[in-house]
Amino acid sequence: MSCTVDRLLSAARPVSPEDVNAVRLRRQWVISRDAAPPLPSWRGVELNGRYSLWHHPETRLMRASAPGSLLLVIGVPLVEGGLSALRDELPRVAAGPMEGIAAFLHGVAGTYVLLHATASEVTLYTDPAGMLAAFRGHGRVASTPSLLGPLERDTRLDAAFPFQPGNDWYPGDLTPFVGVRAVSANHALAIEADTSWRFWPVEESPRIGHREAVERLASVLRRNVAATTEQGVALCSVTGGKDSRVNVAASREHLDEVAFFTLRREEEATCDVEVATELARTGALDHRVVTASPPPAWLTALYDEMTQGLSIGARREVIGGVNQLAGPDRIHINGLLGELAQARYWPSRNPSEVHSRVFRKNFLDSPPPVASAFERWLASVPDLAPTTTYSLLFLEQRAARHSSIGETASTLFFDGVTPFCSREVFELICGSPAASQVQGRIPLDLVEEMWPELAKVPYCRPRRRWTRHLPRRVRSVANTVSSHLPGRS
Repeated sequence: MSCTVDRLLSAARPVSPEDVNAVRLRRQWVISRDAAPPLPSWRGVELNGRYSLWHHPETRLMRASAPGSLLLVIGVPLVEGGLSALRDELPRVAAGPMEGIAAFLHGVAGTYVLLHATASEVTLYTDPAGMLAAFRGHGRVASTPSLLGPLERDTRLDAAFPFQPGNDWYPGDLTPFVGVRAVSANHALAIEADTSWRFWPVEESPRIGHREAVERLASVLRRNVAATTEQGVALCSVTGGKDSRVNVAASREHLDEVAFFTLRREEEATCDVEVATELARTGALDHRVVTASPPPAWLTALYDEMTQGLSIGARREVIGGVNQLAGPDRIHINGLLGELAQARYWPSRNPSEVHSRVFRKNFLDSPPPVASAFERWLASVPDLAPTTTYSLLFLEQRAARHSSIGETASTLFFDGVTPFCSREVFELICGSPAASQVQGRIPLDLVEEMWPELAKVPYCRPRRRWTRHLPRRVRSVANTVSSHLPGRS
């Protein structure tokens, strides 16, 4: 569908105080035995004789059935061939053996969960990075802890790990609520049996050369952007960093279907704005700089209800600007997970074994609950190369648990998806030469491959990670200050 920034902004439907009841827990969902929805306007799907899916009216949903089997996909799934291919494939998967679901999901990128319901069980499968979050507890499974019933803080965890909302995150399946656990990325959860297991990855990524990796990655990323534009009005955020530029390059064949924007705080001139403006000039992009004024208290309250205090970084501060782009049909293309191609968690150029200290450095005092959550995650990982294990650690922990709650809250304004949220993308990156990943060559060469002119525009200089040397409580304040400095990694 054709769009321009001016038309998009004029057609936007920002959330207003009059909308509060209609947009509470917007695009969220819960699976429960309840006979009535959590909010009056919500819709229901009977899964079997015991469980129902309740969801907000704007939740994206696809379904297919076969005798004794029901499949539902919630969110923004991306497949080769687009929505028509997915509609054709889902009935075949529903009619096939349960073991075929994991094989099918290998080719499904995007932000989603898949539900498989039979007479005796409902099984939930998460996306490649858990970008569509799922939490379980008190007999329910939901996209946000807010829908799991009355929540009680785990005071012992709070004492051991005083959460700082600036940049802290809960790893593994850990949450700060008694009886509530996150469902990990690339895991299936049998809700009735209350058991969970990993379904991907099951083996090491095949080794390929750098050139082949770049060419195949470019093809997959272009395909994912194309599949996104088919599902709604696509908005692509642009910064001065590498990851968003890859997205812009992957959008080259769909410029009349994508609106580009850059967020800035009031009266703030940043490198992100300067570089994004130059990219827009070079590529003749339909681009707008959107100023993020401080959000009103009622809007922040709606946002916080969806995150239950787990939101991180600067996202919460800019929702006044994001609200200018809101609408029921909007999909935000973001650059999350792009750092997968930059060996983000590798402790050396070619590590030969996995050390827990690489994970623990995110939590300077590494309290026992955090360490235990990491060990539970590590026990689920099959026999993979150390480099692949470290990249999986970034994908499923730092990216999924750190970023997904922000994606949950962003659905107050629009759906979100990153073209990098793909099992195929992960395997191509991990199969490429170690030097390509360590040197950060892949995102640069992807831009050269897909839109060479954009590669000539300078990038913002990455910020130095000087705050890692500070005590965690001091680091939280320093990170908040640092987030206002120019430059983007």
